[in-house]
Amino acid sequence: MKKLELTTTSQPSEKNTLLTDQYRSGQLSEVAIRALKGAETLTDTNKQYESHYRIFTRWLSSKGFSGSLSTISYIEIINFLAEQAEGTRTVYEKGSGLLLDGHSIAVATLKSRIWGLYKMLEFKHGLIFKEQDQKRITEFLKLLQLNPERANKSGRKQGQAYPLRWIDIEAMLKSDYIHSASKLVVSRDRALLSFLAVTGCRESEALGKYGIRIKDLTVHDDRIDYQRVVLKNGKRTHDFRGSLMKTDLGPACPFEAIKNHLALMIREPLCNPDTKLFPRVNRNGEAYITGTPKSIAHLGAAIVDSWLRDLALNIGLPMDKIKRISGHSVRMGLVVDQVEKGKSLKYISSITGQSIGTVERYSKQADLGGFQAGA
Repeated sequence: MKKLELTTTSQPSEKNTLLTDQYRSGQLSEVAIRALKGAETLTDTNKQYESHYRIFTRWLSSKGFSGSLSTISYIEIINFLAEQAEGTRTVYEKGSGLLLDGHSIAVATLKSRIWGLYKMLEFKHGLIFKEQDQKRITEFLKLLQLNPERANKSGRKQGQAYPLRWIDIEAMLKSDYIHSASKLVVSRDRALLSFLAVTGCRESEALGKYGIRIKDLTVHDDRIDYQRVVLKNGKRTHDFRGSLMKTDLGPACPFEAIKNHLALMIREPLCNPDTKLFPRVNRNGEAYITGTPKSIAHLGAAIVDSWLRDLALNIGLPMDKIKRISGHSVRMGLVVDQVEKGKSLKYISSITGQSIGTVERYSKQADLGGFQAGA
């Protein structure tokens, strides 16, 4: 069977373009220089597009496709999205070069991937899907999201997530994967992972409608004070207070990641005190602007499960653990780490906002990560 050629591309930049000398010498016009600089800002986004493209071409190869990608139709795209959502052929095994069954990919992630596919198929193969075909693909994703069988597919009982301990979080914060996007996305994702890891909040308490706002953080020299919601008993007010301290953890320091991201967000033109700290981005990796009056859209909590699994896969966690990762994994991991350090259940509850009963239940499930509570 003929294998698809997986090539990579790079955009013009001062470092690698054939026009380097002219770029530096000032021979190019302002219009040409702006074009080159504009291409540089797309490099990180293109890395994401390349990744989406490689996943799709490997999937095609696994299905026995050996023709030109310029001939594929929206049917192949829909079949690809369906299998990704089902967890079929989602994991690439480097040793064998095969795609294996793994975790299902969230529809929110698939929506992002489809834009990368459109771009790369047009750029590499001149393939442009008709507007009607793109609408069919979009409609399929909407129906996929509404499918009740998909919502209940995992069968994972509440509280049985694999706990992501600090050693896992630190590896994720330092990984190449989390640094492979635009400046804003890298900053957002590192700050989000840090915030979840040190506060133990639910993903729906950091993201979405009730997520962290710019005005909820106050930066000091040695700490960041924050206030957030605790979504229980119908409460929706940002009155749960806490602090995260500055630590000597180098590139994995949560204090630095959150402080730097806050500073970056404040520089966004439409940012105001009520803007959410963790923004949704467009396909260029920039803050997504929506509404009237215009504002920065917030990132939704639905993406967290698949995002964490992608990070876990990148740092080499075993597949049996990756399959049990959800948004609660970070929350549970904090509890496990604190219990192992000898902290009381009451102390941990004061950090996470969970009831002592929930903290106790999480600590007893720590054996999922190889740790027996009280051992």
